[in-house]
Amino acid sequence: MNKKITLSLALLSFIFSANAQDSVNDEIDNAIKYGRYDVAKKELYKLVRSQPTQGKHFYRLGLIHLNENNQDSASYYFKQGLRGVKNVDINNLGLGKIGLLTQKDKEAKSKFNAATLNIGPKDYQTYLDIAHAYTYAPKPDFDLALEFVNKALFLELEA
Repeated sequence: MNKKITLSLALLSFIFSANAQDSVNDEIDNAIKYGRYDVAKKELYKLVRSQPTQGKHFYRLGLIHLNENNQDSASYYFKQGLRGVKNVDINNLGLGKIGLLTQKDKEAKSKFNAATLNIGPKDYQTYLDIAHAYTYAPKPDFDLALEFVNKALFLELEA
């Protein structure tokens, strides 16, 4: 009986922590959406300290710095994210965006290739983000952007 109670409590604890994590992510998403970067950064700094192996937190922090035109800090967080264990490839997407912004097209292409190397069957958003980066680069490449939109569409249709 004690084992059942302990197992039930452990399961409930896991469920509540997952819901709390979702709540924090929703709060961060809303803060970013409405340009409240200071709020989002505060929460992401906490997540980076508590979950240093989760690459996506570093990516989101890097994106905020990129949105604030702080490429050095963005690059720092994207590179830190590559040291993680989970969701690290997305940080190559961020480094590719910086490559395009600094007109290092070969470097950007290499980073985008690395970002899509282990892409999941339902992760069409990465392709759309690359297409967006090519569209809004200082030297836009609409042909490459369209190529990535088509890849996203194909991936979505396969799912």
